[in-house]
Amino acid sequence: MALVGIPFTPVTATIAALAIGIGVDYAIHLSTRFLRERAEGHDLDVAVHESLTTTGSALAGSGLTTAAGFAVLTFSTLVPFQQLGQVTLIAIVTAVIASTMLLPSLLVLVERRRTHATA
Repeated sequence: MALVGIPFTPVTATIAALAIGIGVDYAIHLSTRFLRERAEGHDLDVAVHESLTTTGSALAGSGLTTAAGFAVLTFSTLVPFQQLGQVTLIAIVTAVIASTMLLPSLLVLVERRRTHATA
């Protein structure tokens, strides 16, 4: 928020918390799909690939359409609506990027650590 000049106020803090809550769902969906793939006996590469090509692509589409919907608010003449659009747009885009690019790597690291600990 500081990078785009949005002040941290009780309203923007609440908006950011709600937007992050929306973004958490993306990570839950992708993690659940990965764990399901692993439970079916797939190796790490296949589990990550299947998770990203199925659930990951759906999350990207969902996140980008949600972000686009909130992006419209950035053109509002009312500053609070502009801030709502900006904060939500930033949070959702960040959540989609983190869920589709960072989370798979973290899942693999955790899975490798878990399997080495039980071996």
